[in-house]
Amino acid sequence: MQLTREVRRAVVAAGLVIAAGGALAACGSSDSSSSSSTAASASGTTSGATTGGGSDKEVRIGFLPLTQANPYIQATLRGIEKSAAENGGTVQQVFDGGFDAAKQFSQCQDAIASGKFDALIVVPVDSSIAACMEDAIAKGIKVANTDFPVGPDPTSSEPQLEGQTATVLDPPDLRGQWIFELVQKGCEGADPCKFALLTGAFADPYSQAVIDVVRRKVKETPGFELVAVKEGGYLPDPSLKATQDILQGTPDLNVIATTSDPMTEGAEQAVEAAGKTDQVRLIGGGAAAASYTAIPDGRWVGTFLSLPEDEGAIATDLLIRAVRGEEISEGISAVEKSGLPPVVTKDNFAELQRQLPAAQW
Repeated sequence: MQLTREVRRAVVAAGLVIAAGGALAACGSSDSSSSSSTAASASGTTSGATTGGGSDKEVRIGFLPLTQANPYIQATLRGIEKSAAENGGTVQQVFDGGFDAAKQFSQCQDAIASGKFDALIVVPVDSSIAACMEDAIAKGIKVANTDFPVGPDPTSSEPQLEGQTATVLDPPDLRGQWIFELVQKGCEGADPCKFALLTGAFADPYSQAVIDVVRRKVKETPGFELVAVKEGGYLPDPSLKATQDILQGTPDLNVIATTSDPMTEGAEQAVEAAGKTDQVRLIGGGAAAASYTAIPDGRWVGTFLSLPEDEGAIATDLLIRAVRGEEISEGISAVEKSGLPPVVTKDNFAELQRQLPAAQW
């Protein structure tokens, strides 16, 4: 697993606190460079789902992702498991929301009713999960969300529920800006530049927030025409089909941008099959493994950075500390915390690879 340097420091620091026993917790001492500089509770007690607390309490964690069939989610889980193992927690169960909001809500209710969990990490299908997360908080379960926001503001990277421990994600307005920055680079030499955007799912408020930012940037910036926005399901196959449709409708397309590198892989297949590799420039999202060859090879203009392992590790670290008695309510962007370049192109790829030799997903 390739955690960033900042998160590795935090995991080590948290382990030292555990080894030292309750003294550091009672003093409110915490060396966590990748999570937050929150104050520890002097009481050393926990408001978790079970009685007992302190720095030696084993913390039982449940993971409620929107799906399991996604490399980003699997990377998030690796970060959760790594941080849990090193900080005295256990991942009791991993659910599978199947991109079904009602199913995820039911799984969340079952998790609460089971009494098996001190903490829950949620990657939401949509914000309807908020009511169940609030129920969990009311029952003393510590709660965090990663990757997508939960609450009325889809652009926020802060906890939006009263009593929520953490939100760990890169704000969608930032990702929208990063995408458009890459579009501008990809459109160099084309005026006007016709480009298309592939996003995960229109029903996802996060995707809508990214789309809104890109559309606003197009209105503000002369010379750009957003000719199509389609769903790619975060996967190559549906993105291949979506790109084929786009190319049929706009044969003189200049650029395709996506919100996830696996979707760019599918788009690349469609562009190659159409014989348009010299015409259509490709932009990824997330700095997944494919981008580590596609960018230096010049096949893709670039990608924006995502750190799903860091997100999982940071959320787990914060939840374990909260269960053991710290008062925590933190909103954290893993990318901003890492200090790595958020927009990655051939020009700065070496800098990224020097600090993060392998992709996290």
